[in-house]
Amino acid sequence: MSAMTATQGHLYLHGEAKVIALESGLSPEVRQIDTEAPLCMGHKYTVRAEWLTPAPMKYFRGEVPK
Repeated sequence: MSAMTATQGHLYLHGEAKVIALESGLSPEVRQIDTEAPLCMGHKYTVRAEWLTPAPMKYFRGEVPK
């Protein structure tokens, strides 16, 4: 079984939080999307890709990228 990897620029859910992957890989750095913060970006942190759930993206017409 192969490990899940995140893709840079894709939107994910980390628990209840929406995050965007800042890099691809098994342990990517992500930045939380926070509509209350300037530029809608919250703090950044590193997570394991397996903890992320792919989320629908406007770029993919509301679909979850494959």
